[in-house]
Amino acid sequence: TTWTTVRLPDDRRVGIGLDITNRKAYEDALRDQRDRFETLFENLPTPVVHGRLQRNGQDSVTIRDVNAAFEEVFGHDAEDIQDEELDDLIVPAGEKETALELNQQVMAHGTLETEVERSTEDGPRIFRLQAALRERTGGAAETYAIYSDITERKNMEEKLRAREEWLRSITQNISDGIFRSTPDRGLVYANQAYVDMFGYDSAEALYAIDSVDMYADPEERERLLEIENDEGEIDGVEVEFQRKDGSTFVGLLSSTVVRDE
Repeated sequence: TTWTTVRLPDDRRVGIGLDITNRKAYEDALRDQRDRFETLFENLPTPVVHGRLQRNGQDSVTIRDVNAAFEEVFGHDAEDIQDEELDDLIVPAGEKETALELNQQVMAHGTLETEVERSTEDGPRIFRLQAALRERTGGAAETYAIYSDITERKNMEEKLRAREEWLRSITQNISDGIFRSTPDRGLVYANQAYVDMFGYDSAEALYAIDSVDMYADPEERERLLEIENDEGEIDGVEVEFQRKDGSTFVGLLSSTVVRDE
Protein backbone atom coordinates (compact mmCIF):
# COMPACT_ATOMS: atom_id res chain seq x y z
CA THR A 1 0.00 0.00 0.00
CA THR A 2 0.97 3.67 -0.32
CA TRP A 3 0.06 6.17 2.39
CA THR A 4 -0.50 9.89 2.35
CA THR A 5 -0.89 11.95 5.55
CA VAL A 6 -3.02 15.10 5.52
CA ARG A 7 -2.76 17.66 8.39
CA LEU A 8 -6.10 19.22 9.33
CA PRO A 9 -6.52 22.82 10.67
CA ASP A 10 -6.90 21.54 14.24
CA ASP A 11 -3.59 19.67 13.95
CA ARG A 12 -5.27 16.34 13.57
CA ARG A 13 -3.86 14.08 10.85
CA VAL A 14 -5.74 11.88 8.43
CA GLY A 15 -3.93 8.95 6.84
CA ILE A 16 -5.12 7.85 3.39
CA GLY A 17 -4.07 4.38 2.24
CA LEU A 18 -4.20 3.06 -1.33
CA ASP A 19 -3.93 -0.61 -2.27
CA ILE A 20 -1.48 -0.82 -5.20
CA THR A 21 -1.03 -4.60 -5.28
CA ASN A 22 -2.42 -4.93 -8.80
CA ARG A 23 -0.35 -2.00 -10.04
CA LYS A 24 2.82 -3.48 -8.59
CA ALA A 25 2.06 -6.86 -10.19
CA TYR A 26 1.56 -5.11 -13.53
CA GLU A 27 4.83 -3.19 -13.12
CA ASP A 28 6.66 -6.41 -12.26
CA ALA A 29 5.21 -8.12 -15.34
CA LEU A 30 6.31 -5.21 -17.53
CA ARG A 31 9.77 -5.29 -15.97
CA ASP A 32 10.07 -9.03 -16.62
CA GLN A 33 8.93 -8.55 -20.21
CA ARG A 34 11.42 -5.72 -20.72
CA ASP A 35 14.25 -7.78 -19.21
CA ARG A 36 13.45 -10.72 -21.47
CA PHE A 37 13.34 -8.46 -24.52
CA GLU A 38 16.65 -6.79 -23.62
CA THR A 39 18.27 -10.19 -23.12
CA LEU A 40 17.00 -11.33 -26.51
CA PHE A 41 18.04 -8.04 -28.13
CA GLU A 42 21.58 -8.24 -26.82
CA ASN A 43 22.14 -11.93 -27.46
CA LEU A 44 20.73 -12.35 -30.96
CA PRO A 45 23.58 -13.47 -33.25
CA THR A 46 22.32 -11.20 -36.03
CA PRO A 47 22.64 -7.39 -36.02
CA VAL A 48 19.57 -5.55 -34.70
CA VAL A 49 18.89 -1.80 -34.76
CA HIS A 50 16.34 0.04 -32.64
CA GLY A 51 15.69 3.42 -34.23
CA ARG A 52 13.33 6.34 -34.65
CA LEU A 53 11.76 7.08 -38.00
CA GLN A 54 12.08 10.76 -38.78
CA ARG A 55 9.39 12.18 -41.07
CA ASN A 56 11.52 15.18 -41.90
CA GLY A 57 11.41 15.13 -45.69
CA GLN A 58 14.34 12.70 -45.74
CA ASP A 59 12.48 9.81 -44.08
CA SER A 60 15.58 8.78 -42.18
CA VAL A 61 16.17 6.36 -39.30
CA THR A 62 17.93 7.76 -36.23
CA ILE A 63 19.66 5.15 -34.08
CA ARG A 64 18.46 4.68 -30.51
CA ASP A 65 20.31 1.45 -29.78
CA VAL A 66 22.08 -1.45 -31.48
CA ASN A 67 22.97 -4.91 -30.17
CA ALA A 68 26.42 -6.46 -29.76
CA ALA A 69 26.19 -8.30 -33.09
CA PHE A 70 25.64 -4.99 -34.88
CA GLU A 71 28.73 -3.53 -33.22
CA GLU A 72 30.80 -6.53 -34.28
CA VAL A 73 29.55 -6.80 -37.86
CA PHE A 74 29.40 -3.11 -38.77
CA GLY A 75 32.28 -1.92 -36.59
CA HIS A 76 30.46 0.87 -34.72
CA ASP A 77 30.23 1.28 -30.95
CA ALA A 78 26.65 1.57 -29.69
CA GLU A 79 27.34 4.64 -27.51
CA ASP A 80 29.16 6.49 -30.28
CA ILE A 81 26.35 6.18 -32.84
CA GLN A 82 23.31 7.06 -30.76
CA ASP A 83 21.18 9.67 -32.59
CA GLU A 84 23.21 9.14 -35.78
CA GLU A 85 21.38 8.43 -39.03
CA LEU A 86 21.59 4.71 -39.80
CA ASP A 87 21.82 5.11 -43.57
CA ASP A 88 24.84 7.41 -43.25
CA LEU A 89 26.74 4.69 -41.37
CA ILE A 90 26.06 1.46 -43.29
CA VAL A 91 24.48 2.24 -46.68
CA PRO A 92 26.94 2.28 -49.63
CA ALA A 93 27.02 5.52 -51.62
CA GLY A 94 25.29 3.98 -54.61
CA GLU A 95 22.41 2.62 -52.50
CA LYS A 96 21.24 5.85 -50.83
CA GLU A 97 18.23 6.31 -53.10
CA THR A 98 17.11 2.72 -52.60
CA ALA A 99 17.54 3.01 -48.81
CA LEU A 100 15.28 6.09 -48.81
CA GLU A 101 12.61 4.14 -50.68
CA LEU A 102 12.84 1.30 -48.14
CA ASN A 103 12.34 3.75 -45.26
CA GLN A 104 9.25 5.07 -47.02
CA GLN A 105 7.92 1.54 -47.49
CA VAL A 106 8.26 0.81 -43.77
CA MET A 107 6.37 4.02 -42.97
CA ALA A 108 3.65 3.19 -45.48
CA HIS A 109 3.15 -0.52 -44.74
CA GLY A 110 4.53 -1.05 -41.21
CA THR A 111 6.77 -3.99 -42.18
CA LEU A 112 9.45 -4.76 -44.72
CA GLU A 113 11.43 -7.81 -45.83
CA THR A 114 13.98 -7.53 -48.64
CA GLU A 115 17.63 -8.09 -49.62
CA VAL A 116 20.11 -5.24 -49.34
CA GLU A 117 23.82 -4.55 -49.66
CA ARG A 118 25.44 -2.83 -46.69
CA SER A 119 28.95 -1.69 -45.74
CA THR A 120 30.47 -3.72 -42.90
CA GLU A 121 33.77 -4.00 -41.06
CA ASP A 122 34.81 -6.59 -43.69
CA GLY A 123 33.55 -4.71 -46.74
CA PRO A 124 30.25 -4.90 -48.65
CA ARG A 125 27.96 -7.76 -47.60
CA ILE A 126 24.47 -8.86 -48.62
CA PHE A 127 21.78 -9.05 -45.93
CA ARG A 128 18.17 -10.11 -45.63
CA LEU A 129 16.59 -7.07 -43.99
CA GLN A 130 13.46 -7.42 -41.84
CA ALA A 131 12.01 -4.24 -40.41
CA ALA A 132 8.88 -3.46 -38.41
CA LEU A 133 7.32 -0.14 -37.43
CA ARG A 134 5.86 0.66 -34.00
CA GLU A 135 3.74 3.76 -33.61
CA ARG A 136 3.97 5.39 -30.19
CA THR A 137 1.74 7.94 -28.49
CA GLY A 138 2.34 11.49 -29.62
CA GLY A 139 2.95 10.49 -33.23
CA ALA A 140 6.46 9.15 -32.69
CA ALA A 141 7.43 6.09 -34.72
CA GLU A 142 10.04 3.47 -33.80
CA THR A 143 11.47 0.71 -35.92
CA TYR A 144 13.37 -2.49 -35.29
CA ALA A 145 15.53 -3.79 -38.12
CA ILE A 146 17.24 -7.20 -38.26
CA TYR A 147 20.11 -7.87 -40.69
CA SER A 148 20.79 -11.54 -41.55
CA ASP A 149 23.99 -12.04 -43.55
CA ILE A 150 23.24 -14.10 -46.69
CA THR A 151 26.39 -13.24 -48.66
CA GLU A 152 27.71 -16.81 -48.81
CA ARG A 153 24.30 -18.16 -49.79
CA LYS A 154 23.92 -15.59 -52.57
CA ASN A 155 27.43 -16.34 -53.86
CA MET A 156 26.64 -20.06 -53.91
CA GLU A 157 23.36 -19.44 -55.73
CA GLU A 158 25.21 -17.39 -58.34
CA LYS A 159 27.81 -20.14 -58.82
CA LEU A 160 25.08 -22.77 -59.18
CA ARG A 161 23.22 -20.57 -61.65
CA ALA A 162 26.36 -20.07 -63.75
CA ARG A 163 27.11 -23.80 -63.63
CA GLU A 164 23.56 -24.67 -64.68
CA GLU A 165 23.74 -22.24 -67.62
CA TRP A 166 27.08 -23.74 -68.66
CA LEU A 167 25.74 -27.30 -68.52
CA ARG A 168 22.58 -26.32 -70.35
CA SER A 169 24.64 -24.66 -73.06
CA ILE A 170 26.61 -27.88 -73.54
CA THR A 171 23.63 -30.21 -73.56
CA GLN A 172 21.58 -28.04 -75.90
CA ASN A 173 24.35 -27.83 -78.49
CA ILE A 174 25.56 -31.44 -78.50
CA SER A 175 24.41 -33.74 -81.32
CA ASP A 176 23.62 -36.71 -79.03
CA GLY A 177 20.25 -36.93 -77.34
CA ILE A 178 20.41 -36.31 -73.58
CA PHE A 179 17.55 -36.82 -71.12
CA ARG A 180 16.85 -36.97 -67.41
CA SER A 181 13.97 -38.83 -65.80
CA THR A 182 12.68 -39.62 -62.32
CA PRO A 183 10.74 -42.66 -61.04
CA ASP A 184 7.67 -40.63 -60.14
CA ARG A 185 7.53 -38.04 -62.92
CA GLY A 186 9.11 -39.79 -65.89
CA LEU A 187 10.94 -37.54 -68.35
CA VAL A 188 11.83 -34.17 -66.78
CA TYR A 189 14.54 -32.89 -69.17
CA ALA A 190 15.46 -33.48 -72.81
CA ASN A 191 17.87 -31.53 -75.00
CA GLN A 192 16.93 -30.39 -78.51
CA ALA A 193 18.72 -33.32 -80.19
CA TYR A 194 16.63 -35.78 -78.14
CA VAL A 195 13.41 -33.92 -79.03
CA ASP A 196 14.29 -33.95 -82.74
CA MET A 197 15.24 -37.62 -82.59
CA PHE A 198 11.72 -38.58 -81.49
CA GLY A 199 9.99 -36.15 -83.86
CA TYR A 200 8.36 -33.82 -81.34
CA ASP A 201 7.92 -30.07 -81.66
CA SER A 202 9.18 -29.22 -78.17
CA ALA A 203 10.56 -30.74 -75.00
CA GLU A 204 7.31 -29.87 -73.20
CA ALA A 205 5.34 -31.99 -75.66
CA LEU A 206 7.71 -34.87 -74.98
CA TYR A 207 7.32 -34.49 -71.20
CA ALA A 208 3.54 -34.81 -71.54
CA ILE A 209 3.59 -38.36 -72.94
CA ASP A 210 4.05 -41.66 -71.17
CA SER A 211 7.66 -42.80 -71.51
CA VAL A 212 6.41 -46.26 -72.52
CA ASP A 213 5.23 -44.74 -75.82
CA MET A 214 8.85 -44.00 -76.74
CA TYR A 215 9.71 -47.71 -76.98
CA ALA A 216 8.72 -50.01 -79.83
CA ASP A 217 8.39 -52.77 -77.25
CA PRO A 218 7.03 -51.59 -73.87
CA GLU A 219 8.44 -54.71 -72.17
CA GLU A 220 11.92 -53.64 -73.30
CA ARG A 221 11.64 -50.52 -71.15
CA GLU A 222 10.71 -52.56 -68.08
CA ARG A 223 13.70 -54.84 -68.67
CA LEU A 224 16.05 -51.87 -68.95
CA LEU A 225 14.65 -50.35 -65.75
CA GLU A 226 15.38 -53.58 -63.89
CA ILE A 227 18.98 -53.52 -65.15
CA GLU A 228 19.36 -49.89 -64.07
CA ASN A 229 18.01 -50.61 -60.60
CA ASP A 230 20.20 -53.71 -60.15
CA GLU A 231 23.46 -52.51 -61.72
CA GLY A 232 23.11 -48.72 -61.48
CA GLU A 233 23.80 -48.12 -65.19
CA ILE A 234 23.29 -49.16 -68.80
CA ASP A 235 26.18 -48.91 -71.24
CA GLY A 236 25.64 -48.82 -75.00
CA VAL A 237 22.61 -51.11 -75.22
CA GLU A 238 20.83 -51.25 -78.60
CA VAL A 239 17.16 -50.29 -78.18
CA GLU A 240 14.38 -49.96 -80.74
CA PHE A 241 12.62 -46.65 -80.10
CA GLN A 242 9.40 -45.24 -81.51
CA ARG A 243 8.94 -41.74 -82.90
CA LYS A 244 5.84 -39.57 -82.56
CA ASP A 245 4.64 -40.60 -86.04
CA GLY A 246 4.90 -44.31 -85.19
CA SER A 247 8.10 -45.00 -87.14
CA THR A 248 10.94 -46.69 -85.30
CA PHE A 249 14.71 -46.39 -85.12
CA VAL A 250 17.51 -48.16 -83.29
CA GLY A 251 19.55 -46.17 -80.80
CA LEU A 252 22.40 -46.84 -78.40
CA LEU A 253 21.21 -46.17 -74.85
CA SER A 254 23.60 -45.37 -72.01
CA SER A 255 22.30 -44.21 -68.66
CA THR A 256 23.41 -43.85 -65.04
CA VAL A 257 21.26 -43.97 -61.92
CA VAL A 258 21.82 -41.09 -59.50
CA ARG A 259 20.33 -41.56 -56.03
CA ASP A 260 19.60 -38.92 -53.39
CA GLU A 261 20.17 -39.38 -49.66
